Amino acid sequence: MSLRAAQAKKRKLFQKKLTSMIASAQHTHKLDLSENALLDVPEEIFTLPGLRQLWMQKNLLSTLPERITKMNHLVQLRLFENQISELPSNIGDMISLQVLWLQDNNLVFLPDSIGNLIDLRVLSVLNNPIRSLPITLVNCKILKELQVNNPGIAVPPLYVVEKGVNASFIYLKEYSRRLDWGRETGALDLSGMGMSSSSLPKEVTDLTSLTTLSLARNEILGVSEFIFNMASLTELDLSGCATLSIVASEVGLMSQLRVLSIDDCPIESPPLVVANQGCGPIVEYLKLLQLSKSSLELDISAMEIPDVDPQVCSLHMIESLDASSNVVTHLRQDFGQLTSLKHLSLHHNLLERLPDTLSNLVNLETLDISNNRLRQLGPYVGKWWKLISLNLLNNPDMPKLPMHFGNMSSLTNLQIDAQQFHRPPPE
Repeated sequence: MSLRAAQAKKRKLFQKKLTSMIASAQHTHKLDLSENALLDVPEEIFTLPGLRQLWMQKNLLSTLPERITKMNHLVQLRLFENQISELPSNIGDMISLQVLWLQDNNLVFLPDSIGNLIDLRVLSVLNNPIRSLPITLVNCKILKELQVNNPGIAVPPLYVVEKGVNASFIYLKEYSRRLDWGRETGALDLSGMGMSSSSLPKEVTDLTSLTTLSLARNEILGVSEFIFNMASLTELDLSGCATLSIVASEVGLMSQLRVLSIDDCPIESPPLVVANQGCGPIVEYLKLLQLSKSSLELDISAMEIPDVDPQVCSLHMIESLDASSNVVTHLRQDFGQLTSLKHLSLHHNLLERLPDTLSNLVNLETLDISNNRLRQLGPYVGKWWKLISLNLLNNPDMPKLPMHFGNMSSLTNLQIDAQQFHRPPPE
């Protein structure tokens, strides 16, 4: 039997089974469609307006039809272990709902209308990438069980949810109060709210007219996702965020920003020598990084930076990087991620060695590492098949060149202090 024939037979058998189940549900007011590999909600269920329990767990559902919200006699809805990424916006019309099981799906947000489910007693969104719970949830005053386990949830933070429904509601009410004040004044203070996400809830990112935003003393991991839309910000406080190591390059496009506080953060990007200079230099540095994404060129020379920071190393598409005339003592391993580089200038630094991951820079055409403290070059040079020009001048502690030099078949311009080398011979 062909696959198509087998599938047709399976559908026919399920349809026969469904007809029988629908007839039974007319009397029991319960319908169990679990574990049937359903891709869509069967239209037949809408012939059961008095249905009270609907079980559709362990299927392959990715969406729910708006029509399901008209089943306002449903008391229990089981949808766990599906592939649902979004609920109908008017799910709050299911006013009789008491138990809603949504665990093991792909939900990021819940609709605001869920706050209309005033009889809701149990809500489970375990094992979903939930970023935040809607503020309207506080209207579900008889909710007894709230099950969430996503460590990345921002509102309320997981540690608050784990304290119970009452603690979650207290948090949501305070969060709502601060949002209202932010809308009214243009200054939003979310400091000390315990947020631990890499992104902020939509109700915050929608406040595009804010002029002041404080996220101090949270556990924010990054700001790139939301900051791009807040072009009116003049003050941004990220101080005391113990998990914030990178200020996103998008901040460089915030032309109105005058105050940027990143005190007591373990900042790696921008480099501390830039970060310590204050808002203006930080924004200028980050602007260079952001613009390089389109120009494919980055010049961070003569800034006295001791390290090429991780945000630079993530610019995988840039073709030209000038980090010369700094005080760089080493390159981090992830420098090898810059696989599109064609032109690299690191002259006049304090480099003593290069990481083996430079073997990934197979598109290099020109490399200037003169005036450093390099002691040797490693086998990685054998991967630079396209290298045309290499400048090694003024590295006095480098006594020889590696045998792998022979693999650089395109090399036509080699600048070295010939008298210092044991290999190859000076002549």
